Amino acid sequence: MEESLQALEEREHETELDYEAWRLLLETVRESEREDAVHLGNALVGPIADRMSKLTQGRYEGLGIGPKLQTQSVEVAGEARQLSALSVGTREQLATVLRLTIAEAMKSMLVLDDQLVQSDEERMKWLAAFMKECAQQFQILVFTCRPEEYRVDMDGGVERREIELTGVVERSAKA
Repeated sequence: MEESLQALEEREHETELDYEAWRLLLETVRESEREDAVHLGNALVGPIADRMSKLTQGRYEGLGIGPKLQTQSVEVAGEARQLSALSVGTREQLATVLRLTIAEAMKSMLVLDDQLVQSDEERMKWLAAFMKECAQQFQILVFTCRPEEYRVDMDGGVERREIELTGVVERSAKA
């Protein structure tokens, strides 16, 4: 009986050691992910801020990016402002520039779903040209009900394909 009890206590101790080892590994991995995101954020904050400044003709200059690559603030006239102070269109544009810049840095592709609905004509032209520039480096898929706003001259070996989904997708009536 005493041997069984001692064996159980040893197994319990081993289980506790295993648990602590796994917990430490998990904490280490999470910390490493946070550090990687911070490093990526630090590497991207300059290009994103520069592009937002160009898009807005110098109105928005700086950018605060959080540890999970989320935009925290934008600098306007030397003062940090919360994103909630920006218009919906400007927030959409900032999110698009952020996503394009991350995809560019990661040499990845990007899917946008009518991301720029609230953009005025001037900014839309700038964003379409920026997407064209990015499309030379990575693939961008845009789902939109306004394809004319995304059309730009796609020279330089960049292929653009449009698929009209209304002829492909069938709608079914649900009773």
